[in-house]
Amino acid sequence: MYYIKVTYYYYQGTLHAPKDGALVEDKKLVFDTKESAISYLEKMGVDLHLKGSIFTHSYYELNHGEYEAPDYQVRKLRGANQ
Repeated sequence: MYYIKVTYYYYQGTLHAPKDGALVEDKKLVFDTKESAISYLEKMGVDLHLKGSIFTHSYYELNHGEYEAPDYQVRKLRGANQ
């Protein structure tokens, strides 16, 4: 089981900046395989593989207070029954 961790880059003190953590749509998104998590990122438009299991956007319009595009890391879910 895998999930996607998001790291946002906002200037300190920016109001309403999202918190770093697991990618969420109503609840934490969990995938059966690493490939399916990467496929989900590709559907979101995350198309640049940086290193290891870290991905980002090749083109991204920054929001107010943001200084860099977010990073997405595919991580193994700890404590999951396998």
